[in-house]
Amino acid sequence: MTNFQGTLVFPDGNLQLRSMGYVSVKAEELAQIKRTGPVALGLGDLFPKQHEASVIGQGGAYTGQIGSAVVEPGNPPVVQLKLFKRF
Repeated sequence: MTNFQGTLVFPDGNLQLRSMGYVSVKAEELAQIKRTGPVALGLGDLFPKQHEASVIGQGGAYTGQIGSAVVEPGNPPVVQLKLFKRF
């Protein structure tokens, strides 16, 4: 179980994605995590299945926007967004 938070950065503003769920890490990647130092994980490795998240606008064109996102697995993963005005 994990708490995921990430930011999509666009030229006209940012969107923050938040969700509760789980991540899937391959055995060889888990061995790297047990060591100290940086670990190289691809975004596609973290989302092997469809993953849903809440979206909050963070400035620019997305100020006052909220919505939902679905991360579709793939290389690279695809994020589908649905945005709505908060007020």
